[in-house]
Amino acid sequence: VRDLDEMISHHVLDSLAIAPYLKGADFIDVGTGPGLPGIPLSIIMPDRHFTLLDSNSKKTAFLLQAKGALKLDNMQVVSSRVEDYAGSYDGVLSRAFTAVHEFVASTQHLLKKDGAWYAMKGPQYIDEVKAIPSFSHNTLALKIPFLAKERFLTIIKHSE
Repeated sequence: VRDLDEMISHHVLDSLAIAPYLKGADFIDVGTGPGLPGIPLSIIMPDRHFTLLDSNSKKTAFLLQAKGALKLDNMQVVSSRVEDYAGSYDGVLSRAFTAVHEFVASTQHLLKKDGAWYAMKGPQYIDEVKAIPSFSHNTLALKIPFLAKERFLTIIKHSE
């Protein structure tokens, strides 16, 4: 995406669409890349903490610069592979990280017992969700202003 208007709808507004569904105070955005959805969420939710995790040090260098420039004291940047990082979070966020079942499997060690995974997906979510039968999940259609493409949020929890 190179057009500024498309950047706003495809990235910023898309990232912000999950804000009403986030439960808890401490979140990790795995495979954050350029900081999506972590940076926009950190801006509008200053009372919550966001850890942005990416294994690419060039990307995390940019994230550190953005954190300083935007004065985001509620945001932490970590350069690490997800399987090598330890932490305990209310929510694990993913936007275009990997297939849902791989996302859940690779991040189980990061989620608190009563926490949830938040997978931001396009229409392919239907097939991906079928691969996680041992977890409870709810998929919501997201309404993104100025974006005609379908977007979904799948919230996944440990089965009780």
